[in-house]
Amino acid sequence: MPYQGYVSSPTFGQPAAAPRACDNRSIPSRPAARDATKPRVACTPQNAFHAADPFAVIKKAAGRAVEMLDNTITELVKARTAICGGAALPSLRNLTADWLRDHLGVCVDDVRVWTAGTFVNGSVAEVIRRLIRVRNLIASNELRYSCSSPQCEPDFWAFVIVRDADGNCLPGTPMMLIRLCRNFWVPGTFPDGTTVPDDVHAEFQAQTIIHEASHLTHCTEDRIGRTIGVAECLAQFVAATNGSPLDPRFTARCSTSNRCAPAVAAKLSGNPRLGAAGPRSPQILGTIFRPQDAIFPKARSAVRR
Repeated sequence: MPYQGYVSSPTFGQPAAAPRACDNRSIPSRPAARDATKPRVACTPQNAFHAADPFAVIKKAAGRAVEMLDNTITELVKARTAICGGAALPSLRNLTADWLRDHLGVCVDDVRVWTAGTFVNGSVAEVIRRLIRVRNLIASNELRYSCSSPQCEPDFWAFVIVRDADGNCLPGTPMMLIRLCRNFWVPGTFPDGTTVPDDVHAEFQAQTIIHEASHLTHCTEDRIGRTIGVAECLAQFVAATNGSPLDPRFTARCSTSNRCAPAVAAKLSGNPRLGAAGPRSPQILGTIFRPQDAIFPKARSAVRR
C-alpha cells in the first residue's frame, strides 16, 4: 500500500560531484523466486484444522512473504545506489525513514550509514543483507512446513527449533522446518463472534513465514530489541513498509531506539554480528499474533475491535 510522505536530509542538500566509495562486499544477490512445492508441505485438511487446501494457503503466504521482502529491499537498494552514485541523501518515505531511525537504529541522515559495508552495525547495507538472506531462504523452496505439532503452545501461530553450535543456524537446523499451529489456520474472532477478515488473516500468515525464516537465517531470538537482528524488528519493519497490518503488542517488542540522537549519531560500530544470538542448545522460537487488535501503519485501523 503506497505512502506519499517523503523525507530528505538538509545536511546534504546538494548532489555530490562524484560517486562515493561504498562497500558492497557480502551483499547477496536475489535469485529468481521459486514457489513452494507439495513435497515440502506435510499438511493435510485433517492436520491443518480443516483447511480445504493447506498447500495453496502456504504457497500464497510464502509468495506474499517474498513479495513484501522484495518491496522493502528494492526501496533500500535504490536509495543506497543513488547515494553511492554521488547523489544527495535520497528521499525516503516517511514510514521507511521512521522505522529505520526509530526502531532499527539506522541513522538515515548520516551519509556514512549509506556508504558503510554490510558488517557495520547500523548500516543500510547490513539491513539489506539480512533482509535478502531471509528472502532468499523463503524463495529457495528449501523451507519445509508441517502441521499440528504437539509442541504448539495455545497462542502460537508457528515455531521453529534452531540449533546453533557455531554461531550459524543454517547448518545445524535439520530440514529448515517451520511448524504451523492452529492459529495460523483458524482466523480469530471478535467479542461479538465475527471472524477476522480473510485478507487480514492472510497478511499475518505471510508475516509468520518472515518471522520464522529470520530465526533460521540469523539465529534471532524472540526478545525485545531495537535492531534488524531481532526477529520482531525485521518482520515488523517489512510489514510496516508494505502497509501490512500490525499487532500493536507484537510491534512494541521492537522498541524505540535512541541511537540516532545527536550525542550518539556520529558513532558507527564495526561489530559484525549485530543482534545475533550466541551459541546455545536447541530451543523453540514461536510467533504469536492477535489480528483482532490489528492496526495498519500510520495508525489507520485495520479491523474492528
